[in-house]
Amino acid sequence: MNCLAPGEDVGWCGHGKGLCCDPNVARFPTTHWSEVQRAGGPDANEARKARESFFRRYWAPLHGYARKLGYDEDSAQDIVQGFAASLLRSESLSRPDAAKGRLRQYLLGGLRRHIAADRVHCMAQKRGGDAVLSPADVAEVASAGAQLDELYLRSWGHALLQHAWRRLGEECHARGQSERFAVLHQYLVGATRENYEAAALALGITAVAAKVAVHRLRTRFGQLVREEVLSTLTDPAELEDELQSIFSALQAPV
Repeated sequence: MNCLAPGEDVGWCGHGKGLCCDPNVARFPTTHWSEVQRAGGPDANEARKARESFFRRYWAPLHGYARKLGYDEDSAQDIVQGFAASLLRSESLSRPDAAKGRLRQYLLGGLRRHIAADRVHCMAQKRGGDAVLSPADVAEVASAGAQLDELYLRSWGHALLQHAWRRLGEECHARGQSERFAVLHQYLVGATRENYEAAALALGITAVAAKVAVHRLRTRFGQLVREEVLSTLTDPAELEDELQSIFSALQAPV
């Protein structure tokens, strides 16, 4: 089910804590740290599914960061794929560690180290020597990409919103409400929220019922966004701060 057209901006249903009208409803889902660990696990079939799911979810912000650093399309893909492979081989992923903190920061730091190592390796090959990665090499990449951090955060936020949006559509489909979602979803992505007459006519319900249905969709979407963000954290206490960081990046002028 295609719930969102390519490139469509789903926007936000609220601000910060207002993303969910009832914060007690939001669940604490299995974190995406666990998904990363399964992706590097011994079960080949489970690992393959986890890899596909994880990197489909976060490919865009990582690939976009590499492209903004100046890599062409093919090179950026190679960089991210190489980083993914090295990440899944890392033994540290099998050890849950609260110090890892926010997944987006962990992945960006890892990508920077991978890019630095790749550059050092390429330079060493040209000189005919061994590649030795130093902290200064990593710092150089971080410095070169410091102005891109906000763009990375924005892309990260879009990835989470897109996944929450797909989940909302899938839930409606599972309840046999695909048509209702297809008609009402426009009221969640910037269409007028005042006139529900056309939607009511299309669905054969009253305008008041259409307005209530939109409110419920908006509330559920907010809950799903919170769940998506929460699943990238090791400390649930950071949820509101992370939501605010993402919201600010999404609202910043491009």
